[in-house]
Amino acid sequence: MVVLCDVSRSVETVARFMLLFLYSLHEEIAKIRSFIFCSNMVDVSPLFDEYEVDEALIRLQKGVGFGIALGRNDYGQAFRDFRENWLDLASHKTTVLILGDARNNYGDPETGIMSLIHKRAKRVIWLNPEPPTFWGTGDSEMKKYFPFCSISRECSSVNHLEWVVGSILKRG
Repeated sequence: MVVLCDVSRSVETVARFMLLFLYSLHEEIAKIRSFIFCSNMVDVSPLFDEYEVDEALIRLQKGVGFGIALGRNDYGQAFRDFRENWLDLASHKTTVLILGDARNNYGDPETGIMSLIHKRAKRVIWLNPEPPTFWGTGDSEMKKYFPFCSISRECSSVNHLEWVVGSILKRG
């Protein structure tokens, strides 16, 4: 499994929830690589072995020690970073999980890279903290990314997460 997690200001209200979910995945899944992004993407996988949950969440939210550029969200740049540095992680055996709102500040969404990830991966699951009625409004690129997702769901609460996990387990 490969997880790409947005830590920008636009998801600030649910960032702790998403990062706690990410931390929990690391405890349960043996083969997982995790990345956070805002203006660029960085690999944070080693953090989960080094720190307890509270310290890990603080470091992830503040980007401490990772070289992440916190500021304006840029999904296009994050996807370019993934393509250039870690695309080989996406294979026919890999589930790529994206946690984020797809708000891109009107930059290039790099849908071609999303298409490439979709073609290479077993499946792409996108969990968006915004309701579907917001997808495609303002600077949201979610409707452009939607065709490259095996599953895309709203996920901003424990109830949403429970439904999503149940749905994923049913599909295998």
